[in-house]
Amino acid sequence: MFRRLLTAVGLSSPDTTATTAVAPEHSASAIVAETVSGSHVLTIHGYSQTKELIRNGQCVRSGAFTVAGHRCVIDYYPNGESPATADWVSIYLKLERRSTDVKAQVKLGLLDKDGEPVPTYWYPKNPDQVCSYTVDGEGWGTHRFIERKALEASDYLVKEDDCFRVRFDVVVFKEIRTEKRDADDAACRASSIVALPPDLGRHLGRLLSGWEGADVVRICTTSRCGSSGS
Repeated sequence: MFRRLLTAVGLSSPDTTATTAVAPEHSASAIVAETVSGSHVLTIHGYSQTKELIRNGQCVRSGAFTVAGHRCVIDYYPNGESPATADWVSIYLKLERRSTDVKAQVKLGLLDKDGEPVPTYWYPKNPDQVCSYTVDGEGWGTHRFIERKALEASDYLVKEDDCFRVRFDVVVFKEIRTEKRDADDAACRASSIVALPPDLGRHLGRLLSGWEGADVVRICTTSRCGSSGS
């Protein structure tokens, strides 16, 4: 019975000559998710004129600019994007010239005269929201950015210059990739196995016969992986 048990667990019988232990091999790999971030500030000069000249449902498009590695434009609707938002300012960020879908976090909001964010007018209200820019899709923004009467009554509209500012913070998620890592990297070591003593068979025999173990032998697997940020 004892010999069959040893054979079942892959061990030699007590009287078999011990073989030299082979050093364990280590390997490492990583799954890498990276982001690219940036921001852009749009200043609307001559707000009153845009309100008078641009009808509901019409927009003024900004010049193209690059943020977070992508070409972008901003569509500004001084009288709202639709009849339902005719009393509001609507605003959207759009990506240009993309051949694949893009996932990003876009936050936009009003700045005060000192260039500080106005929390009431920052969107989305869920800061972790991720939006998808599809190849044929529209931009991301809000059709109810701020009511015109609220803007005109506030200090955020600089009266002497008839202007206000909007900031866009963009985080683009790059394609997740895999890569090989140096197996000697202490932060990403592969699983390790404690070497078995050559006389394990003798100890196991004594344990089975008298239920007394000489040395406690543990087979353990450990895995550690450090984190890295971009």
